[in-house]
Amino acid sequence: MMMNAIQFTPNRNPENTLEWLAWAAFLADSKKALNVTLLETKNVTQIADYFLIVTGESRAQVRAITEEIKEQFKHADLPHVGDERDANASWCLLDYGDFVVHVMLPEQREFYNLEGYWNHAEVIEAETWHALAKGLGLNWEIEVA
Repeated sequence: MMMNAIQFTPNRNPENTLEWLAWAAFLADSKKALNVTLLETKNVTQIADYFLIVTGESRAQVRAITEEIKEQFKHADLPHVGDERDANASWCLLDYGDFVVHVMLPEQREFYNLEGYWNHAEVIEAETWHALAKGLGLNWEIEVA
């Protein structure tokens, strides 16, 4: 019996911002992030075209999600332009110019309420970013042959 491992690195580098965002969402999801939310914000703010907002259940998980995205993107030659976090790792932010990744504990996510603040932004459905991630060759499933 042969098993194929979950693939965290795409078969090719993403070609556009939405593909990078889908990869980031995939990486967060692979680290068991909760409430993975993608917002298209380009028509509502000049801060970034997209936000990825996820919840980690512990400070260690918030750090692990953030570091996984940061390291994978560094190896793919997409360095972040900003990295902000509080001393307790209750929230972290990675700024990639066209998109921003927010990783927070549940209390911080509720307090900052980014989805509520940006409620006029378009939500990118999970089916959309899942399809983009699969198109990059990323895989959630462990296949048994």
